[in-house]
Formats: sequence, C-alpha cells, structure tokens
Amino acid sequence: MYTSLDVLQVLDLMVEKKGPDYVYPREAVGGCMYRWTQDDVDKAKEFGLTDLVAGQPACLVGAVLAELNLLDRLVPENDHDPDEDVEYYENNSGVQELDTADLLTPRAVTVLEAAQTVQDTGLTWGTAATVAHQKYDECQRLNGDEAAHVTADYTV
Repeated sequence: MYTSLDVLQVLDLMVEKKGPDYVYPREAVGGCMYRWTQDDVDKAKEFGLTDLVAGQPACLVGAVLAELNLLDRLVPENDHDPDEDVEYYENNSGVQELDTADLLTPRAVTVLEAAQTVQDTGLTWGTAATVAHQKYDECQRLNGDEAAHVTADYTV
C-alpha cells in the first residue's frame, strides 16, 4: 500500500518533469481525465495542443498513478469507455476506489484529492503540489504520523 509520503515523492517528480508552471488543458479537452483518449487528443488539437498522446496519463493524478503502476488498475488503457470514465470518476472518486482496494492509504487519497482539486480549478501543477504538501502537513498536525496508523501488512 502506498502512503502519502510515497505519493508526495512521485507527485513532486511529475511536477519536476512537466514543469511547475504547467496547467492541465481542462477547457481544451472538456474536463479532467486520468488518461488521454483519442477524442481528447483530437479536441486539444483544435486549441493548438499537439503534444498529447492517446493512452498516456493526462492529469497530475493520472501521472502519479501511472508512475506508481496503479493507473491501469483504475482506468485500463484499452478497456474503457471515455464517457463512462468521465461520469464515474467525477469529483475524485477514482482515487477513493484505490483506497478501498488497499492500494493507497486514506491519507494518500486525501493528498491526491487536494492536488486534483487545485489542478481542476486551472492552477499550475506546482501550486497543486504545494497544496498537497500543505494538506499532508495538516493531516500530520491533526492525526499524527501516518506510519503509526499503517500496519506492517500495508507497507510498500
């Protein structure tokens, strides 16, 4: 099971790779997707975005989940209906599903949801990462060290 620290480490790596000033093109593709579909790629071209690749991670959370080898568990690359994904995973419910599957700790889900919410408002990935770290710090203050709440069976 991945913890919030695992998630933050990968989140920071994804922000570093894409750049802290990157803004997810939500308006160009009509919403947030964990993985680009061919429809997303085609829509984005109308807005001059030509570097998107169908099947690749789309949003910050999608990139983090792909790096943790969890994206295919949530949104199989060749076995999904984009319209169902949009409907089913609205309001961050996708990462909550990974919590119930014992793949992410509840605090890891909270940190990812914080990043997702910021990204979805149109702010940069760097800002999303900052807010995710702040959410982690808040959880630490309120609930103590996550490791104290994770049994040995759930370690990575």
